[in-house]
Amino acid sequence: PGVVGSSPIVRFIESPGCGTFGSRSGQLARADRPIWNGFGNDQAIAVQRHCVILASVRSTDVARAYADALDRSDDEAAADLMTEDVELVFAHGSIRGRAAWLEMRAQRTPPEHLEENVEDAEYVETSEGTEMRARLVQRWIESGEVASEQPLRVGFVIVDGLISSIEFAPGV
Repeated sequence: PGVVGSSPIVRFIESPGCGTFGSRSGQLARADRPIWNGFGNDQAIAVQRHCVILASVRSTDVARAYADALDRSDDEAAADLMTEDVELVFAHGSIRGRAAWLEMRAQRTPPEHLEENVEDAEYVETSEGTEMRARLVQRWIESGEVASEQPLRVGFVIVDGLISSIEFAPGV
């Protein structure tokens, strides 16, 4: 596989002689970090050289990869798609930096009896970047019944293949 574009994002691909990446196949990740879970250093170098392509990715691909990482509860993978000084804007404030986002996620306490899911997500390229439009649904764990539902809009600004800004707008 050859290098396409100048993005720091890679896409795991399967090809003869490379084996399989299982659930990582087709996923996006950072090329400048040791993100090769399950591989030793020597294997990681071989995988990096032969089994991963630098991807010329659309901004919607990066936004979708971020959401997919969150769905898998893989905060490190989501953070790897961000710039070091990413700005995250919420309804009641903002934070700056990948490290601050990781700390916020680590301190997060999900509701005990509720399960929260983003459903019916669609990704649209806009003049400002990429927008995800979806529904944020909370369900009671015991019964599966919907406890609450609201529209959700998340705006992403993506520069050189990395997320530089995310604006969360629930209820929009």
